[in-house]
This record gives sequence, C-alpha cells and structure tokens, in this order.
Amino acid sequence: MSTEMSLHELVELITSKLKTERGKNIKNASERDMYYVIASIVNEIINPDWLSTASKYKQSNCKRVYYLSMEFLVGRLLESNLLNCGLRNLVSEALNELGFNPENVYAQEHDAGLGNGGLGRLAACFLDSMASLKYPGHGCGIRYRYGLFEQRIIHGNQIELPDYWLKNPYPWETRKVDDAVKIHFGGKVHLFKKNVAL
Repeated sequence: MSTEMSLHELVELITSKLKTERGKNIKNASERDMYYVIASIVNEIINPDWLSTASKYKQSNCKRVYYLSMEFLVGRLLESNLLNCGLRNLVSEALNELGFNPENVYAQEHDAGLGNGGLGRLAACFLDSMASLKYPGHGCGIRYRYGLFEQRIIHGNQIELPDYWLKNPYPWETRKVDDAVKIHFGGKVHLFKKNVAL
C-alpha cells in the first residue's frame, strides 16, 4: 500500500476498512474503532518493509544484534508510526473530515505492558538507536500477559494489581505461536492471605 494517497482516497479507505474490519459505518463508529482502523492501515504500509528487511538479513547472512531485556517501555506507537510514514497530517485531516477529533482517536492507544521503569525506556531507546544507525538488530523480551503490575497504595499498603493491557487486541504485534517458548520456573509458591479491603 502506498503512502502517496489523497485525502479523498484515505477517507474512502478508512470508511471501507471500518465496514470490513469493524462491521460499522461512520455514524456508529467509536474513537476506539477509528484507532484500530488507522492502526490496520499503518500495518499494511509497514509490514512489507518488515518482510523485505528480514529477507535481506537472511540473504546477506549478516551479523545481528539481539538486545535482551526484561522490559521495553516503547510507549504509544500509532502517532510515531504515522510520523515515520509521513502520514500524520493527512490522517489527522481525514479524521477531522469524518467528524472525529484526531487527538481523541490517538489517545485510545494504551501503553504496551512490557515495562514500567527507566531501564525499560533505556532499552527502547537502544532499539531506536540501532534502527537510526541502520544496525540489523532485534529486541528480545517477555510478553507479559498482565503487564508488570499496577501499583496502588490502599490504606497505607502497597498493593500490586495485574495490568490487563491485552484485554483488547494489541495491533502492533504479530503473534508467532510456532516460535513461542514456555518458560517454567522451579520452586514453590506460598500464598499468605491478608485482609485488605480493595
């Protein structure tokens, strides 16, 4: 899919994808629906580049960097991907044309639950640096099903709650079930019940 689109072509594409992927028309679409449609369009644009890059790596048999980290704080990706594709202004115009506030649509994206601290942000910056310097490389981490955790202070106690970041589909991942590896831990888990009102 080309990034050279007119405003009219993009509006038509958004409207069409809204029907085929979300089963809705503009009148009954939510900001979240629009977020997923725009993410789908961006994925169609960037995925051929991913495949081409992987093919070139394989053909050249080049050395690659694998950055292993327990967490990657990558942030929200829709706007940065739109900027990198040169589409942010055009998409914002199209959303306005369709009666949506672009900032509200972009705000539908939640942070990936892959990290919550400075080391996760540093790891993500290393990946950005590798890409900017054109080093062939990958980030390797853990896809936390419930995020790292959400902290709350309740009645003076720190409580850790799961971060349900995957309750809605995450459009920036391509699941490769055949490549998944389950990691088992040894030891025993002891649960201590404490009366804490949530």
